[in-house]
Amino acid sequence: MTLTQKILGVASFGLAFVTASFAQEATAADTTAGLLGVRYVEAGFGVIDLNGSDRGIYSAGVNVNIPVTANLDLSASYAHDWVENNDSIYSNVAAVDATAYLTEGAFRPFATAGAGYVWEGSGDDDYGIWNIGAGVEYSLNATTAVTAGVNFSDTFEDEDDSGFAGSVRLSHWFTSAIAGTIGATWFEEGNFGYRVSAIFKF
Repeated sequence: MTLTQKILGVASFGLAFVTASFAQEATAADTTAGLLGVRYVEAGFGVIDLNGSDRGIYSAGVNVNIPVTANLDLSASYAHDWVENNDSIYSNVAAVDATAYLTEGAFRPFATAGAGYVWEGSGDDDYGIWNIGAGVEYSLNATTAVTAGVNFSDTFEDEDDSGFAGSVRLSHWFTSAIAGTIGATWFEEGNFGYRVSAIFKF
């Protein structure tokens, strides 16, 4: 797994940029405490602890989620990632994702697919990316939910830059329009990522 692939793992779970699309929020969003089916903008910060290294990878970005039907969300994201104590090594990731889900009481199983583009600070290693994933969102109560999932990502290049990641995230609505999340991600080769974010419903 390359350095950019590790960065991509965090970016693919929602670090982000703003879309111009607008749609009606799904009615089902009011029945659970999760984030699926909710129209929101998210700002987040994450770090990846690299196994066997004294340096980490930082990532900051924004994400916009738009429900287009009662069972389908579209999102657009942008993230800027850099290496600890060496900001000359960095990359930018822009991506779009689609998430289809079902509502079964407090459970919402889902599947995701997305694609994007990575451009690095060196300017000579830009490429396209894609990812697929699946998981479940579970509402613990009226304001708190937990989400667990797995993700597979790769580039459109000939070489094998693929990798699996598993994640868990806790979200909580502090008000009817403001929420926060905290999450952890496991990457291949034993690397771990941690992320916090603020969410604003609109």
